[in-house]
Order: sequence, then C-alpha cells, then structure tokens
Amino acid sequence: MKRGTKILLAFFALFICGMLGGVILFYVLIFHGEPGIPEDSYLVLHPGGGLPEQPALADPLADVLGSYPGASVIEFDSALRKAAVDDRIAGVIMRIDPMECGLGKVQELRGAIQRYREACDKPIIAWMETAGNKEYYLASACSEVYMSPEGMLLFTGVRFAVTFFKGTLDKLGVEAEFVRVGQYKSAIEPYTREEMSESMRIVLESMADDIFGQMTADIAQDRGMTQEQLMGIVDDPPLTARGSLEAGLIDGLIYRDELEQQLKPAGEETWTLVGLDSYNAVSPASLGLGGGPQVAVIYCEGAITSGESAPPYWGGDQTMGSATISDAIRQAREDENIEAVVLRVNSPGGSGLASDIIWREVILTREEKPVVVSMSDYAASGGYYIAMGADAIVAQPGTLTGSIGVYSGKFNMAGLYDMVGLSVDTIERGAFADLLTSARPFTEEERGKMEQMVEEFYFSFITKAAEGREREHAEIDRLAQGRVWTGMQAHEVGLVDELGGFRTALRVAKELSGIDAAEEVSLVVLPEPRTLFQELFGGPSASFKPSSRASMGTTIPPIDRSLRQFMAVAPLLSSGAPLAMMPFHIEVE
Repeated sequence: MKRGTKILLAFFALFICGMLGGVILFYVLIFHGEPGIPEDSYLVLHPGGGLPEQPALADPLADVLGSYPGASVIEFDSALRKAAVDDRIAGVIMRIDPMECGLGKVQELRGAIQRYREACDKPIIAWMETAGNKEYYLASACSEVYMSPEGMLLFTGVRFAVTFFKGTLDKLGVEAEFVRVGQYKSAIEPYTREEMSESMRIVLESMADDIFGQMTADIAQDRGMTQEQLMGIVDDPPLTARGSLEAGLIDGLIYRDELEQQLKPAGEETWTLVGLDSYNAVSPASLGLGGGPQVAVIYCEGAITSGESAPPYWGGDQTMGSATISDAIRQAREDENIEAVVLRVNSPGGSGLASDIIWREVILTREEKPVVVSMSDYAASGGYYIAMGADAIVAQPGTLTGSIGVYSGKFNMAGLYDMVGLSVDTIERGAFADLLTSARPFTEEERGKMEQMVEEFYFSFITKAAEGREREHAEIDRLAQGRVWTGMQAHEVGLVDELGGFRTALRVAKELSGIDAAEEVSLVVLPEPRTLFQELFGGPSASFKPSSRASMGTTIPPIDRSLRQFMAVAPLLSSGAPLAMMPFHIEVE
C-alpha cells in the first residue's frame, strides 16, 4: 500500500474515532443517569439574571459559546418541589444573584419557596452579597436571611423608569408618526415625547402604589413586623448589611464559607452541596412525583411576531412566533393523551395579526379541552390578546397585564435623509402606494386611513375580549383604553380570574378537565426547545431535557435593556401593521 494511501486511511480512522467520541460525549452530557446524593445534603440554588420561562436544552455547543440564557423559573420550582420530599436533602441554600426579571417571576419563586416551607420542616436559607428590592423580596420568603458582612441592602422603595427616545430621534432627523386608540395607550410615547403624559403618569402612579403595597405587605409578614414599621425603614434605609441586621431585615452577617461550615452535620469532615446541575437529573418519578394524566405546557415568551419563534441566543431577546406557538397549540389539541393545556405567557405584545392567529388556535382548542393561561412578568396588549380566549386566566399580583389597545405608524426619516444627502425618487400607481414611505410624513388622507385601520382593529379586540370574559362590550371598553393593570388590579376589575402562579394555573386546569386535585400529572412541554446547533444548521427539535446551567448574575444597565428591546421590535414599529404592544420600556426597580 502506498504511503499516501496509508496516511489518508489513518486520518479517516482518526476522524471516525473523533466523531464517535463526540457522539458518546454528547450522549453522556445530555442523557446521564441520576446522580447519587448522600444523606444530609444541602441543595444550593442560584436564582438571578433574567430567569427565562422555558428550560433550555443541555447543548454543549451553546455551553462552549456562552449562549445559555440561564436556569428557568420552572427548574427552580421543580427543584424545590422535589427537595421538599427528598429525604436525602436536609435543606436548601438560596444564593441570590442580581435579578433582571420582573416582579411576576419573583413572586413565582416566592410561591415555590412558600410551598416548600409548607410541605416540610427543613430550612431554606437565603444568602446574598448585595441586594436590591427584588433580591430582598425573594429572600424574605426564606426561613432565614443572611448577608456578607460588608454587603449592601438597597431596599429603598419602588421606582418606575421609562426611557424616552424622542430627543435622540430629533437629533437624527427622525419623526415618529403613529396613530393610536385608547386614552392610556402610551406605548408610542417613548418615541413621540420626552416625558410622561398625564395619562401615562396616572397609570404608573396607580401601579407603583399597588406594587409597593404588595411588596411591603408580604415582607412585613415574612419578617414579623407591621407594614407601617417596614415603610419607616424604607424611608430611612440602613443600606449596610450591619444596619439591616439592626433593623431586623436580615438574620445574620456571615461569609459563604462560614455559613456552609455552620450547616455541616456534626462530626462530619466533609458533606455534599448539591447544585441544580446535578439535581435536575433526579427524576420526579423517583420521588413519587409526576406521572398520571398529561397536561401540555406551552411557553409563550417574548415579543409577538409572525412566523417562527426566535430563541435568546447571542444575547438577544426571545420572540414568540405565531407559527411556532400555533403549531404547538394545535399539536396539544390533536393529541388525545393530553387532557388540558396551560399557556405560560410572558410577553409585552407585538403584532396584532400574529396575536390574532394565536388567539384563534386557543379558541379552537378550548372547544375540545380546557385551556388555562398562567401570566408571568408581562401579559399585556398582544400578550393579553392571546390569553383572553382561554377558559381561565391566572396572574401574579405583580404581573403587568391589560393594555387592551392598538397603534400603528411609521418613522419619517426625511430629516435624516436630508442630513446625509440621501434622496428617494419613486414611480407610483395608486393613490396610497406610497403610504408607508419613510421619506416623508403622512398626508392628511393617509393619516385618516391609518386611524380607520387601528379603530377597526381596536373594535375587534374589544369584541373578542368581551366574548372571552363574558362581559358587556362597553364594560370592556371602559377597562381597556390601552391601560396597563397590575395582576392584583386586573383581578379586581375582572380581567383576570385568579391570583397565583404556574401551580395555581395547573390546579385550575386539573379541575376543569376532571382530574382529581391530589393526582399527579405529567407535563408535556411545547414547543420542544431547539439546541443552538439546530438553530445554526437546521434539523428537528430534540426531546425536552432541562438545562443544568445556573443563572447568570450580570446586571445590564437599564438603558442597554431599553435599547435592546427597541431594536428587537423596530421592524414591527416600521411595518405599518396594527400593533398590540404595551409600553414595555418600563423598568420596575
């Protein structure tokens, strides 16, 4: 055999071995067996970051590139549910990192902590280096709260921040031309104003009062003080960890290694701290959980667009594609083994048309099996649109919802074109062929056409909401007008049926489908998540398997998040199509 042929065969053999090794490694990483957990172990959880709704696949390629969005809400919930009945777990340590999510997800985790405490007498201990409002709100639900001795506790009250872009657009020679329906439909104001309108301020003042009241009432109860006492501390905050200890906000000052040493079983030289990485591999069935009738859980997360959903890889934001979600709802409807459907909605809205496509699938499914909506941080405008056809709507008290309204328009960039010397010359056939051009403002007739379009869409929105909520058209119109409500307020006015989180929605779904309250159910997650490899190179979705990656603790400045959100929906804003989107640049701090 020639030498060249031998070298070629050797390279080929190495290539085959490498491929086989990669497949074996991938299988071990994804489908590894259940870990051995010693007695008296402590489960260590790291809630923080944006807390995505849907667990990501354990994707080695995404792991290498640092593209994982972090551990999800349902993973933390599931871990605490298992730990409560797992005799090997002696307690839980919550190492709370900076949180970039909204209040709804914090309340979801608080609910999971409270259920853990009700189900067992094992401790759940919060430890933080520093904390703001949301971090402390979460920690206060734990049985004990500790901080690093030199840490800071910035429990200073609720702040709503809205980023306005008009000044920047003016400097660029860009004018936002939008028409809207609804007195409180303020989603366009960040592009047309430099400060809050009176209508926006009224809504945000009301929401701030409600959310501040929720947080202080909950924390005061957790810490064994009156709400008035806690408000006094907020108005004169101690800021330092030592001052917070004196004020009764925390239970002790301790470094992390000291806390772990303190919890170590007596007489043991070493002991086990179990991370979410390992504990995810413990099946609920091994602890007597899960099994039974199937309930589909469909994650509806991100701005609503037509077509396929886009995952949050490369630091971008998740989007909810009408085709992806509709297919998932249809799949759940046609599967005879699925008894009920829970839609987990976390969306500020988006395309009115895409929202309507998803709404239609909800209506069709409701005719055959129960559909229950569980609202997370946001379920407003288009997010409420896709929910309003369900049998029941469940929201957290701090969820931002409602915003039943519509707007449409374009960005007139004539000033920018003049500034950079760009000109546009067109040939048109039809009086309104140039309706959405960015080279000039609307004419009076064109604006009239846009107003007619959004008014018709708003009427349809109100009509469908009234039918779904079994209310009079005029009553829904009064509650609509583009107004954003907290979940608590929405429940009071009848836009939401029940307050609670995912487990509450699951209970309602079981009731509506005739499943006994005490019976365990199997959750079928749809749509099946795609790995980063599949997003890059195509291919079908893989079977669901929770990610074992911990949450990222990076804090992104609010202006960066606002700009990122603005860029994510820029194509929608300039499309001219009716948009059902809340003023989602609100940052609740």
